[in-house]
Amino acid sequence: MRGVATNKPPTGPYRGVGRPVSTFVAERLMDMGAKALGIDPLEIRRRNLVRADEFPYRIASGIIWDRTGFVECLEAAVQAGEYEELRKQQSAARAEGRYSASASPPMPS
Repeated sequence: MRGVATNKPPTGPYRGVGRPVSTFVAERLMDMGAKALGIDPLEIRRRNLVRADEFPYRIASGIIWDRTGFVECLEAAVQAGEYEELRKQQSAARAEGRYSASASPPMPS
């Protein structure tokens, strides 16, 4: 076992009360916006990320971000998840009637 003391603990969507819900809502709104605009959900996310040349960046609450890797993180997830292949499979399933674009995802048990 190894213990480490740091002033920069990891954070994520499950690190606080209300964060999972607010993260879900934000992501769902991005998907709905993409659908309304007729663009891929990945594209709307790419268009709305803070880019490296925009740092330091002041968010609405006044906090200033000095640097982060939003674009790099998204692109790594796209590659790891084989996004293009996933979208092709999703489209094929919809064409076969196995997946409805308007259907809600099943609730976890």
